[in-house]
Amino acid sequence: MRTTGRTHCLKWFICLLFILSIPCPSQADTGDFLSKFNPYITLEEEYSDNIYLTSKNKKSDFITTIYPGLRFSTLPRSEKTDQFQPASSSTDTKYGVDLDYQLGLVYYGKEEDNNFVSHKGTLNAWYTMAGKLTFRVRDYLIRSNEGREREYSTTALENQYLLSTQRGIRAIYLRNAFEPSMEYQFGNENRVSLNYRNNIYENQNPQFQDSREDYINPKLSYWFNIRNGVSLEYGLTSGHFDRSADLLGHMATGRYTHRFNPKTSLFGEYTFLRRDFESPSVDYNVHRPSLGIEHAFSPTLSARSKMGYFWQNPERGPTTKGFFYDMGLNQR
Repeated sequence: MRTTGRTHCLKWFICLLFILSIPCPSQADTGDFLSKFNPYITLEEEYSDNIYLTSKNKKSDFITTIYPGLRFSTLPRSEKTDQFQPASSSTDTKYGVDLDYQLGLVYYGKEEDNNFVSHKGTLNAWYTMAGKLTFRVRDYLIRSNEGREREYSTTALENQYLLSTQRGIRAIYLRNAFEPSMEYQFGNENRVSLNYRNNIYENQNPQFQDSREDYINPKLSYWFNIRNGVSLEYGLTSGHFDRSADLLGHMATGRYTHRFNPKTSLFGEYTFLRRDFESPSVDYNVHRPSLGIEHAFSPTLSARSKMGYFWQNPERGPTTKGFFYDMGLNQR
């Protein structure tokens, strides 16, 4: 499978139309509007004694990168640093845009054939109607040759990397993840949402295969009262690959939560996974019940612990089963 540049241009054109639909400032507010732009430039000098990340025939070189960038954001600025404050998943403002684009001009001192242009762009734009229905568009674009790719999800940590992509080899790749969504809030904690993701990955090295993911994800969160609530989630994944078998995946999760107090909650969860592959790959189902607890030590520090049992039933071959656990500590 090979995609064209028109696909990426169309996504960014849709994002631009979303931004242009936001009301423009009056002439009196021009100064305030211009303050939302933040141009910047970074110069980076790197020396590598193994630019191709190989175990033999190592080559060293100096790598110079010039990063001009531009950020446009309606987010408030910090009074101390004058920098834009981080964007949260929800906001009190009716509409907003946070757009950051960085161009990278990469020059090698000796291996000039490796010179290339990198791109990195992120977009988070939203519009809320009547304080309840929110439309949001997110987009992540990167073109790089790094041996490891950073995790691109909105919940990823700063130094978190993907495990499923290239490692230890420099190759120019392009990823564009386009995520429109809408959410309707019909109570203090009651929400229903529909999310979509189109994720395109292309690599110039034939050792790696191109792929495209289409993902649809409806969610429901409903609280019967202040102590008892349920959440339901479904995910449909369609994966297309150059050489591997294409994938059609289903995910369904149900969770019941009981709050002992505002800080501590106990929950029971059940997840079912179904993976259908094109022949000759083997389809399988996964069942995963679990119990967990969440506790907030402070308004900014919380912990979560979950334990459960899983069994994986392939259409051919033995069943795999065992215990699993998940623990996390979150400091905001």
